[in-house]
Amino acid sequence: MNKIEWAESLRVIATISVILLHTAAPGVVSLGSIDFFDWNIANAFDSAVRFCVPVFVMITGTFLLNKDYEIKDLLTNKLFKIFIPFLFYSLIYIIYTYGWRRIFNLDIADLPIHILRSLVNGSYYHLWYIYMLFGLYLITPIIRVYTKNATKDNLKYFIILWFIFNTIYSYSLNYYIPNLQISLFFNYTGFYILGYYLSKHNTFTTLQGLSMYLVGTAITIGGMYYYAVKENRLNEMFYSYQSLNVMLQSIGVYVLVFKTDIKNTILKKSVNLVSAHSFTIYLIHALLLTIMVKRGLTWNFINPVIGIVTSTIVCLLLSLLISIVIKKIPFIRRYL
Repeated sequence: MNKIEWAESLRVIATISVILLHTAAPGVVSLGSIDFFDWNIANAFDSAVRFCVPVFVMITGTFLLNKDYEIKDLLTNKLFKIFIPFLFYSLIYIIYTYGWRRIFNLDIADLPIHILRSLVNGSYYHLWYIYMLFGLYLITPIIRVYTKNATKDNLKYFIILWFIFNTIYSYSLNYYIPNLQISLFFNYTGFYILGYYLSKHNTFTTLQGLSMYLVGTAITIGGMYYYAVKENRLNEMFYSYQSLNVMLQSIGVYVLVFKTDIKNTILKKSVNLVSAHSFTIYLIHALLLTIMVKRGLTWNFINPVIGIVTSTIVCLLLSLLISIVIKKIPFIRRYL
């Protein structure tokens, strides 16, 4: 399972979606200070791609949980391959947030503290995902024992429990049930196992996948709109990656792509190219978006639709170009 066409396509869709999400997010958080119509457009774009991070996790589960790994190999080989690029780009973000000029002028008295805080908490807003990914890698040998030996019904039972408890906590319904202290069924472990399960037992139809995506997206848009009007403030409950609506979205997208074959040769080559550089694109895109905003290319450039779409495309192409250039440098390409 080193390379599967539908998984490559899914990775590309998730990569583009995370850029689009981060492009639209400034518009969403500007609720109350921008025209409400513009806010609704930003919310619609953001809501439509909330599946991006869960799908990334599901792809990882599809590959890592379908194969046995020695613990040493997983930690020294697989983990090492994502740790070095993460560390490299973390340092870039640390320097960027601290200030090039301060370092150039040797105004670095508090630089060690800045580095420590950045590495502990994440040097930029999107890097939380990599820390979560490290955690999943660490528990993979344990989870693999379960997935390898679990029956289909047992896996389904786990996913149902995860579905229920994630929904309860994401919608703040936990105040009405006993505190069972079963954290195994919260957060991203379920997406990890869900990716494995769907790669083995995907019995959903294309229509069912499309329906789940559309229903999940409609609930997300509607829920955000409801609280924006009711409370006149941003309530991100329906944006939660663990919410029922986003879980439905994520399953829907996974199923749709799983059931789709790309026939066009040019499109297939484009997908393979972006997929091969997707990790670097993820790591670097946030910095490029920040620079683009400072140069005037924002989410509402001309109007929100043009601004979000244009910024997403430009950021994707620039990120891809930088990754291609980096991977042509002899020594560096071994590690990045």
